[in-house]
Amino acid sequence: MNYKLTQKSQEALSVAIRRATTDGNPQTEPVHLLAALLDQAEGITRPLLKEVGADPDRLKDRTDAAVAELPKAQGSTVGSPSASRQLTIVINTAAQRAQQMEDEYVSTCLLYTSDAADD
Repeated sequence: MNYKLTQKSQEALSVAIRRATTDGNPQTEPVHLLAALLDQAEGITRPLLKEVGADPDRLKDRTDAAVAELPKAQGSTVGSPSASRQLTIVINTAAQRAQQMEDEYVSTCLLYTSDAADD
């Protein structure tokens, strides 16, 4: 699928990959992406959560706990994490939604709603 990510979406995905790398996770998971979206200072995720009555800080705590429980790999032969099947599905679903909306770019809003819908 051919798609373009907005600047904020690119940043979130990059942060998710870096966190998986730093934490020693062999795969980048949707929960890494959700954590990155929740950490975006000027992102839309936190305001959207507040708008629907959810507590972004509580979700962030739960997300961080979930990331901490992910499998870890150690050693000198461990490579960069790959995108998990679930993360690929999240990104593809967001891209499909953007296409349905006749939007050229995949926004963080679409990434968040695709991620949250699968949890």
